Amino acid sequence: MMCEQGNLKEAVDYFELVHKGGLQMSPKSYCFLLQYCAKMKALDEGKKVHAILITSDVRVGVTLRNHLLSLYVKCECLNEAKLMFDSMGCARDVVSWTLMINVYAQSGKLNEAMKIYYTMRKRKVRPNKITYVCLLKACGRLPDGLATGKILHEHIIRRMLDGDQYVGGALVDMYFKFAQVKSARKAFYAISRKKDVLWNHFIVGLVMHGRNQEALRVYQHMRSILHMEPSDAAWVHILKACGDLEELEEGRLSHFCLCRDGIELDGCVGQELVHMYISCGCLLDARHIFDQMKSRSVSLWKCLMDAYTKSKQYDEATKLTLQMQEYKELPFELAEIDNIQDFDCFNELSFNMEESEKLFPLSI
Repeated sequence: MMCEQGNLKEAVDYFELVHKGGLQMSPKSYCFLLQYCAKMKALDEGKKVHAILITSDVRVGVTLRNHLLSLYVKCECLNEAKLMFDSMGCARDVVSWTLMINVYAQSGKLNEAMKIYYTMRKRKVRPNKITYVCLLKACGRLPDGLATGKILHEHIIRRMLDGDQYVGGALVDMYFKFAQVKSARKAFYAISRKKDVLWNHFIVGLVMHGRNQEALRVYQHMRSILHMEPSDAAWVHILKACGDLEELEEGRLSHFCLCRDGIELDGCVGQELVHMYISCGCLLDARHIFDQMKSRSVSLWKCLMDAYTKSKQYDEATKLTLQMQEYKELPFELAEIDNIQDFDCFNELSFNMEESEKLFPLSI
């Protein structure tokens, strides 16, 4: 109860008091407390529970040992985790092996993690989904992890786990990190039941690697056939794809869907919508969205000013620059730009003396 209320230290102190009073706590109680210590990454409290356990008469089975191992893994204590793992001997199960693989994988020690993986298989312990997800994540974090990831992919196919959404999702993620779009696509379509999070992730990956047309086709299938809605991150990339391809019709339809679903056109989504309309040459629409936004970055102001300048709408660029000066929400984010002359429009516009005097404070 104390743990659930967030009073972990008090719970451990009470646990110690009960132990000193001669009462024997059950293995389940130890597991429960160690689980909370691991969740909170409370190493000191976890070590205290471990010390109490050592002095008790409780039978320490594989489940309890795994909870101890999990504590040291989640607290990134490699030496303690290794000592605990080695002490388990033949009692180690798939959870024990996977936890040890994970601690090396999180530390960026892929070779050591793979050694444990191969030893695990040699000992006839079958890796589970979590084992493969841990290893694939480690592969994606390392520059030379692709070769190992491909080997794991072969093992996954043999185990017929490539259709699992978690394993398949980890494969897609790894391949995208190495710009292996073809392999990412193959891994994605091998997944049997794809949730919306996977579709969103796939769209983002395609756009990030310049596959804009394909990303829009996937989005259309997701929306029209599967009746799934994109996440905010996916919307940003869908709008980017529309802008890069100058697909105004698809961009307008996306804008309609955003409004229909009540998604706030602010932040990243709003900014990308402005960029999309600018890319498609629709400055009136871009300005309309821009004016509705509550928060606008310096880069967005600059982008719209540059668009007005390139289309020779110098009066609009001047008005926008004056509006920028009066915009109270800019906490002199202008420091991002060394000099107001960095704005392209200043290289082409000629202001009268009154306008110049108004603008001059911006360059101080």
